[in-house]
Amino acid sequence: QMSKRELDSDAKNSVSSEQVKKLQIDRTDTPPDVHRALMALLTVSLNTKNDATIVGTVKSLIEAHGAEVVAGWRDMSKHKHSVTHILVNFNKQKAIAALVPVLGQINTPRSSDLCTPLHLSIWKKNLELSALLIDLGADCTLKNSYGEDCEKLKAQVAQQNNIVFLDLELTAVPSDPSSSILEVAVVVTDMHLSELSRKGWVVKKAAEDMAKLPRWHQKHFQSVEAGGNGLFDDIAGTKALELGVVAKEVLEYVQGYCPEKCCSLAGFSVHGDREVLKKEIPELYNYMSHQIIDVSTIMNLSGKWKPDVLIGKPDQQGGSHRAMSDVVHSIETLKYFKAKLW
Repeated sequence: QMSKRELDSDAKNSVSSEQVKKLQIDRTDTPPDVHRALMALLTVSLNTKNDATIVGTVKSLIEAHGAEVVAGWRDMSKHKHSVTHILVNFNKQKAIAALVPVLGQINTPRSSDLCTPLHLSIWKKNLELSALLIDLGADCTLKNSYGEDCEKLKAQVAQQNNIVFLDLELTAVPSDPSSSILEVAVVVTDMHLSELSRKGWVVKKAAEDMAKLPRWHQKHFQSVEAGGNGLFDDIAGTKALELGVVAKEVLEYVQGYCPEKCCSLAGFSVHGDREVLKKEIPELYNYMSHQIIDVSTIMNLSGKWKPDVLIGKPDQQGGSHRAMSDVVHSIETLKYFKAKLW
């Protein structure tokens, strides 16, 4: 939420005093029938009205009186909201998309504090709404009377489409209640699967507990010299961390690239990893979107509905069963299907 700071009259990009006076003109020149119609439409139970009704009513007023008259109307609140401000307040996104280009109000500040529709979307904490306004031409550099712009929001809007590819190496299959995390790997990509960052963590475990793991683990996680992938050596090494530390670091890492509840987890059979996160790293589980991108499902359905595309799909080189290797393989596989199917 924005702080109530004093207007910095010298702040760069701030609206000038002359502009403020122009914005605060008395709107009593709005024709009475337009005023009554808009007040009835936009200030009485707007949340119960569908977008089509709103768009139809406003466009009828525009046809009868002109876009300038409708765009000049303000409500009777202390803020003197425009049509677009009110639609933003009630998250009427379809109406916004249809009417803003006609009314030309995408960057209109309200007279009380010079907040544009984009500023209001920050208060609403609605990144989808903010993304729509930016697509319609909202200027992120405009400042309100507290000297605040929306540049940070623009970065957050871009981040909401990032994808968090994740893989866990475990002591047992995800459905086993005793399963616990041995290794975590994360690669963050943008929506086009271009890598932004990657990082991995190894969880510290007691040697006697590792010795009790099944034969499969003993074979694949033994030292590289013995033909394994070396995970046991890393677990016993100095870089291994307690699970609580790993959980904290993984969450902080993801927070640097993803707004809360926006980004999807992705990977092979990632629903299984997500269930283990729910138990062992619940903070990350709760932070991520409930939606996932399961690369295994895409591959499965492709085999059923378009089997030809499976010819030439990437194979995992070496099959190392290390978390980062599996994550990279999932990204390369999804890139392949993206090129073939989308």
